[in-house]
Amino acid sequence: MNQEEIALRLGHIHREVKNIFQIENISGVQVFSTMARILQLSEMLDGQASDDQGIEISMPRWRVLLHLFMAERTGQGCGLTPTELSQFQQVSKNTISSLLRGLEEQGMITRETDPKDLRLFHIQLTDAGRQVVMNSAPRRIEGLNRLLSDLPAEDCRQLLALLTRLHVSMESKNCQPHPAANV
Repeated sequence: MNQEEIALRLGHIHREVKNIFQIENISGVQVFSTMARILQLSEMLDGQASDDQGIEISMPRWRVLLHLFMAERTGQGCGLTPTELSQFQQVSKNTISSLLRGLEEQGMITRETDPKDLRLFHIQLTDAGRQVVMNSAPRRIEGLNRLLSDLPAEDCRQLLALLTRLHVSMESKNCQPHPAANV
């Protein structure tokens, strides 16, 4: 589907939403549904990238591995807790548990019990996990860059600036209770 066909289809859907719900400004629906589609497409196009040994790692698992790798590189060598990972990845504890279980089965991570609090454990990369990140990062980063290759560099800078502003704005709202919660 080309850009014009997508715009026509989305324009029709947006007009219907406005008409059905009698809401003039639907920019929130437009922005967030577009971002959701972009994320789904990027994960689909990334697919199951494999490293040189043929080990397949999904994009969500790879993001966990990359986060653990960067934590190690920035001095958090004792590992991260599942709660820290779920908060950073902005996924539920159930989702992070599933991702960690899969990575553990693949031999990419280990769980170490916290000696001070036996209820906690820290997630660390194994040598195999580190190697997967090192082998696959250049290829995955280049693949994501290719997805942006039709946009001029200035458009990419503007898009990143706008998304960063939106992220900061949303983070600030996240700390405040929703107005409807007080009813």
